Amino acid sequence: MLDNTTTIILTILIITIIYNIYVSYKLIKIDDYSYQQKILQGFIIWCIPIIGAIFIHQFMTTSNKKHYPPKSFANKVDSSSHIADGGGD
Repeated sequence: MLDNTTTIILTILIITIIYNIYVSYKLIKIDDYSYQQKILQGFIIWCIPIIGAIFIHQFMTTSNKKHYPPKSFANKVDSSSHIADGGGD
């Protein structure tokens, strides 16, 4: 039977491997990076187990966000772009 320390270490190891697989999968699926960038980032994920995966995951999520103008700006543009009916034709 396993003692508590061994169980904790195995649990941390399994969680780390699962998280590394998850981040690696996301890295493969992203289209924004070249092949060389993906290889280097995959190397970081697997060679620096927890910290590397967290760093690359954070980097992917922040660089992959779409940049939209704030809603208040979008509302001002929409309201100012209405053309009054009844003219011109």
